[in-house]
Amino acid sequence: MVAVLTLGGFLYLGGDPEPVPDETARVEIPQVDPRLEASKKALEQAIAYEKENPREFVEMIIQYDQIAEVFASLPPAVESAERKAAAVDAWRSAVDVARQQLSTDVDQLVAKLRYSEALAMLDSPDQVFQGADDFFSPDHPVLRWIGSRRKEVKILVTAQARLQELEGKAARYGEHEEIALAILAAFPEKYETEAAPVWSLKQETLAQIKRDGLSRWIDTEQSAELDRVETARVQAVEEESRRAARWASLKDGKAWFPHLGRHNLYNWISTSDAIRQEPQWRLTVREDQPLLIADNGYGNDMWIGPFTNHWKDYVLEFEMRLLRGEVSVSPRTTLTSGEYVRTIGDQTSPMFVFSEANGVAAGKWVRVTIEVNGTSLRADVAGRSEPLVLDPEESRIPELGGFIFWVPDGSQVELRGIQSKLINSTRDGPF
Repeated sequence: MVAVLTLGGFLYLGGDPEPVPDETARVEIPQVDPRLEASKKALEQAIAYEKENPREFVEMIIQYDQIAEVFASLPPAVESAERKAAAVDAWRSAVDVARQQLSTDVDQLVAKLRYSEALAMLDSPDQVFQGADDFFSPDHPVLRWIGSRRKEVKILVTAQARLQELEGKAARYGEHEEIALAILAAFPEKYETEAAPVWSLKQETLAQIKRDGLSRWIDTEQSAELDRVETARVQAVEEESRRAARWASLKDGKAWFPHLGRHNLYNWISTSDAIRQEPQWRLTVREDQPLLIADNGYGNDMWIGPFTNHWKDYVLEFEMRLLRGEVSVSPRTTLTSGEYVRTIGDQTSPMFVFSEANGVAAGKWVRVTIEVNGTSLRADVAGRSEPLVLDPEESRIPELGGFIFWVPDGSQVELRGIQSKLINSTRDGPF
């Protein structure tokens, strides 16, 4: 028999009490992907870069694309893919706006018969076009338009140069009108359709000679040339005055623009690496800042530089640690398009040479500041009592062009903190 007892109102039956389940034993700890924090940090850095460099579309797209690929399936990767798509759309819009402005500028120059200036503008369009052919279809309307317009204007440039050449020859026959007319008649007939505005100029010139005689035409041209020379002289004086005033007012107020990214050398489009089998310039990060390294034992010179053909006046600053040999900087360099690479053009100034022989301490970080203001080219080197100066009376100094680093065979150098202030240029925007 089982005893039944009532204690304090509770019914108690003999036997052990039922066990109370331990609810805590059922709690499962979620597994966190160890890559999550790394992906969040990478996305934060990419977003910060976009805010600081809103027109560096290539670099920001590369960063977002890498995050989306490396951290696939994680929330930051999804957001990164969305931001990449938004950046591409923003880039397309910026390219369209820049194309409209370029079209307006080119048309105005063509209307004024300034074909060479129009062609130069098409050859070096706004920085926003740089790299667009890698991300957009080659059949993108903007890219097709630039190529087509460049071809049209180049024909006008060629035709105008040919007509000017023939006019110069004809002008030497002031007393032989028939010979002068025969010379001008050699202007190719193909330009009647291919370069109609220049053909019209040729026809006007022939009509003027037949109507007024060659001597009067020559007198008119000589007078017009004198006017053009004087106008150009006055404009040059005014431009130099404006340049000096702008230099003084903006040099201290301009913000520094950094040239070294942390991931690649995309904007350094002229480099000796492009014509060799493997990279020689190396980009790394040391002490949390980008470092450009050249250790040249390859038997040939190494060089590298960004696209700066439109630069007039600027300040360049960098730090270098010279381990052996020397490093040079050309303060005025223009680049031309080669078959596979942007090459250094003829419009290149002499170089500043930095070595132990001219006061650069080997093995130590040394700060260099280069100021390019018109024909004044000056380099101040920390620790050196006198600046390095390129004398415009003894050296050919081009009017346009920025900097390029040059490291000869047998030299080793490290560069960091490369930054510039663009004071004057032939177009708006620094790069």
